[in-house]
Amino acid sequence: MRKNSAIVKPKRSRATIQASRERRRLGPLSGSAILDVAAFLNRYHKMRVLPKQGWDDDISAVLFKLPRSGAIVVGINAAHSPERRNFSLAHELGHLVLGHRGYGVQRRRPGVEREADRFATEFLLPERLLRAWC
Repeated sequence: MRKNSAIVKPKRSRATIQASRERRRLGPLSGSAILDVAAFLNRYHKMRVLPKQGWDDDISAVLFKLPRSGAIVVGINAAHSPERRNFSLAHELGHLVLGHRGYGVQRRRPGVEREADRFATEFLLPERLLRAWC
């Protein structure tokens, strides 16, 4: 055992850092769970969320940029539960703020998807809040 050893905190991932930055937009509310991601996207990113009927269950959400206006829109599977829709919207926000480009339904990349999942998890309920509540 080393003399004067200290507990080393694990390095925070890029997804965790970006999720913290997004949460800071909420100001005093940043210490609360985020329950309405669609409202957050609209207010802080001017993004439209379009609930879509008739999608296969394995398609949760799709992020796309409109060619003429450049507006960013998220299509969300309306058949999914509100909790799943919230996670899917946070996941798509992760793709946006992490700079992921060109990864649609046809070209999923496991590492990119895991990073967006990590972002969504930390964005919705940061580990520090979870630990404080448990």
